[in-house]
Amino acid sequence: MERVGGNRTLKVDVRVIATTNRRLDESVEKKEFRQDLFFRLNVVPIHIPPLRERLDDVPLLAQEVVRRFSRKHGAQAHGLTPEALRALQAHHWPGNVRELQNVIERAVICARTARCWNRTSRVCRACRDSQQSPVGSPQSASHSHQPATDHPDCGQWTGN
Repeated sequence: MERVGGNRTLKVDVRVIATTNRRLDESVEKKEFRQDLFFRLNVVPIHIPPLRERLDDVPLLAQEVVRRFSRKHGAQAHGLTPEALRALQAHHWPGNVRELQNVIERAVICARTARCWNRTSRVCRACRDSQQSPVGSPQSASHSHQPATDHPDCGQWTGN
């Protein structure tokens, strides 16, 4: 390679790890992806199923993400309640692991208690509107409107 503005060639030894959510072999056939680049990248393909196909991994991933973001943000979140873990495992995760990380980071930043998400999968409308602490985990398939018992200043619920 040559540096920008440089005049001599430098030798480098690199390995490229690339990821995509597309089937590159199909993209090559449709002429949407360069075949030569596909062959250079496709030396050791590793298929990792989306999170929605491996929900048993959610508790371990979630605990690690809570630990990491608690340290990053100086929070005192020590784990997830069983109710929160059930809600996380019930979610479809269209955004995959990145969505899980975002949901947990938001909860760690906003959590008032030592355990994230003491309630179910809802965010109190008053808290959301006032940028206060969410008391719920990610949105689950169904929601009922009920007042919180552990967050008395909240009475109206809304999905995330």
